[in-house]
Amino acid sequence: MSEVKIPNKKGLQIIKKANNKKDRDNTMQDENIQNFKNTDQINENLTKENTKEQNYTIGYKVITFIGKIDDKSPSSNYTISKNIKIPNLTLKGGAFLNMTTCLIENLKDKNTDFVFFATKGVKESCENLLSNLKDNQKKIEDFDENKLDDLFLRLTQIVKDTRDKNIIIDITHGFRDTAFVSLLSGLMQYSFNGANHINFIYAKMMGGDNFQIVSLDNYSNTMRLSFALTTFSQNLKVIYFDDIKDKFYIALKNLSNSLFENKLQAIKENYLRLKKEKEKIETNKQSPLYPLLPMINDIFNELKEFEEFNFEKAKYNNKIKITSYANDFFILAKLFLNKSYSLNAAGFILEGLQYGFYLHFVDDDLDLKHYFKTQASGMTIRNLYEGYNEIKSDEKVAEFIKIIFNTRDGIADIRNSMSHCDPIFNHAKIPETINNLLEKTKKIFTEDDGLDKLSQYKKVINSQIKANIQIIKNKQKSNWKKSK
Repeated sequence: MSEVKIPNKKGLQIIKKANNKKDRDNTMQDENIQNFKNTDQINENLTKENTKEQNYTIGYKVITFIGKIDDKSPSSNYTISKNIKIPNLTLKGGAFLNMTTCLIENLKDKNTDFVFFATKGVKESCENLLSNLKDNQKKIEDFDENKLDDLFLRLTQIVKDTRDKNIIIDITHGFRDTAFVSLLSGLMQYSFNGANHINFIYAKMMGGDNFQIVSLDNYSNTMRLSFALTTFSQNLKVIYFDDIKDKFYIALKNLSNSLFENKLQAIKENYLRLKKEKEKIETNKQSPLYPLLPMINDIFNELKEFEEFNFEKAKYNNKIKITSYANDFFILAKLFLNKSYSLNAAGFILEGLQYGFYLHFVDDDLDLKHYFKTQASGMTIRNLYEGYNEIKSDEKVAEFIKIIFNTRDGIADIRNSMSHCDPIFNHAKIPETINNLLEKTKKIFTEDDGLDKLSQYKKVINSQIKANIQIIKNKQKSNWKKSK
């Protein structure tokens, strides 16, 4: 059962998009430790898929703003920047009256629909300028410069209604107005849904009568990537952009997916890949992510405990006596708790406690399902608490087992109540309680020799865990036969 995190209204659309179909319900899976599919292959397939989608185009939708027109004005020289990359389109420079005529001459025969925005005074004088276009491929919209909110709504509706066409927005005549720049920022954010990527272009003054048509894609991509970084920092989710192929972005998205799929090995793989891509960004000032390095550093600061991940059994981190796999669970529990994902945090604490207990007393069997190990450990902890007179006679050991039982029982109760949507569950301070239980759980492994306090009973506990595993297997087999 997934825990839903409700964002504020402003962030609602972003969070909703981040929950794309690739994000799975945050359930604790039977096998948390499993081999991760090759990330390179995933990235390669994604790139091929996106390239195929981007190359498929029926035509273009051009939205431009018409400035004051004087047919007697001399033509200006327009050149094309190398950073213009619109699918299946090569713009040609030359002498043109203005940016509008340049776009018309380049696109009028390429299955293009034009939308011209003009103030009322300009609208009446632009008919001659647009005479080379067919009536069914041009639309003139008047707008009030003092009502940019209305203009924004109309522009976003055009973008929303456009399908199977590459959208080009020329904002040359808008850059003279700071309010219009704010509107441009809003349009960039609106295009973040990925379904309607907008190609922003404008004519940059180069001196005299010379202009260069340049793309704002780098700025747009940087802004979009900044939103992806922000959403990950806030809630570990990443907005899905089908047209962004940046390797750091893909690694971050894969890390987010693996976090919510509870794949410990995949989390480690994706974290290391993310580190590698970060190092590349630090030496590449041309990367759209280079200006965002402070944000990236903040993310890595939040994930700094990932450096303590250790997937080799029986090794200890910084000489702290805590089973390494259990520590991995507790690191993730703390991360999810910091982001207010209480259910996820509770699940990782419970699994970490039970799995750490299992590993301390039993030589791990990699062919045995993780579910059997953790469930048998939970049963054994209860068995030790409720029985075994020999252990009960040892007051210190009995007290320690009581602590283990109460901690395990407390976190299991909260986790199960939330996971199964208990209608009468009404815990007042869930995050604080879970955090306290996390600290108690870690102490079970670290304080005063940890589980070594039970070393004299290791054979008994080992036998009990194995017996409980067999009980679970037999019960599962019996249920399977009944279902037949």
